[in-house]
Parts: sequence; C-alpha cells; structure tokens
Amino acid sequence: MNCLKLLFLVIICINTNLVKAQDLNTYKWYNRLIIILIDDENNEIYNKQLNEFKKESSGLTERKLLVFHIKQNIFKKGLFSTTWQEGKTAYKYLKKTNKSFEIILIGLDGDEKLRQNTFLPCETLFSKIDLMPMRINELRKN
Repeated sequence: MNCLKLLFLVIICINTNLVKAQDLNTYKWYNRLIIILIDDENNEIYNKQLNEFKKESSGLTERKLLVFHIKQNIFKKGLFSTTWQEGKTAYKYLKKTNKSFEIILIGLDGDEKLRQNTFLPCETLFSKIDLMPMRINELRKN
C-alpha cells in the first residue's frame, strides 16, 4: 500500500512539473505570446531584445503580448520577471535551430506567426501584429 501511495505521489509531482512547463495553450484567445529561447542570459541579442521590449512595454500590453523567456530546463513569464521556474518540455518542443537565440510570435489563435534568430524591433513586431485580422477587429472595437 505504501508503494502505491509513493507511486501516486511521484505521478502527481511529474504532472505538476509538466503543467509548470508552460502549457502555452492556456493563453490561446487571451494573449499573443512572445517566446524567447536562449542558451545563456548573457546573450547580447537577448539583452538588446529585452531592452527594446521594456522601452515599448505599453505597446506590448496594448497588443495583449505576454513574454516567455525559456532556457533548457527553466523559464520565466513576463517582461520584468526575475524568477526562473523549473520547466523541461517547452524548450525541446519549441527549439528549431542550433542558434543561441530564437524569438517566436504566437498569435491569439495559437499559431506561430513569426520566428527568427535575430533582434526583432518593436516597430516590425507591432506592424506585423497590427495587420492581423484579430488585431484589426480589436482596433475597430476600441
């Protein structure tokens, strides 16, 4: 009986870790996602990208953008977050190249809209989003 309880506890812990590993589908229809995949926090492009986003944070908020920073076994959510959390699945699932920096835009519909390995100016990002049908509808409503 004790072995059964231990097994049950292990399964719960594993499933909790997978849930913490950024189930990005929970944001579908609520947020557009910016996912930044990095190997190292000291990556020059990553730091330049963060500074760009911080300068334009109101534009990100207006466009319902949520930023995820993802390293191999950890992640943090939010542009100004400093706390890394354990999460092992998203990096392997999302990483498509051997580059040390990747940035991905996920639309409200959950589909990938943009992926690149270079710095993404907010002007380019906002222009792309502002041409999307759902964003056009948001602007009409407001």
